[in-house]
Amino acid sequence: MEEIVWIGTLVKEIYSQTKLMRSLMPGECAIYNRATICHLCSGPFARVNNWKVRDHDYFTGAFIEVAWNNCNKLRRHPKHLSIPFNNLAYNAHFVKTQLD
Repeated sequence: MEEIVWIGTLVKEIYSQTKLMRSLMPGECAIYNRATICHLCSGPFARVNNWKVRDHDYFTGAFIEVAWNNCNKLRRHPKHLSIPFNNLAYNAHFVKTQLD
């Protein structure tokens, strides 16, 4: 159980750290300049009250694609982490007793 708590603490620490976007490579600049639709909602970049932004991975800083600013803001880190158990019927007993 201590290992599960340690892993949870480690994951929480990783999720709390975000990296700034690195500079775009020449090919990525071309992708940004040619983009006509948001990769998240498929909406065209034609509205006045929104603008296109460079969506990036918050863990690596790498460019992902071009998105609407509003769509990009809605995309967040997950609030939970799923942990699969191999033999849940057996393992759940140990987890439950540690959580009580």
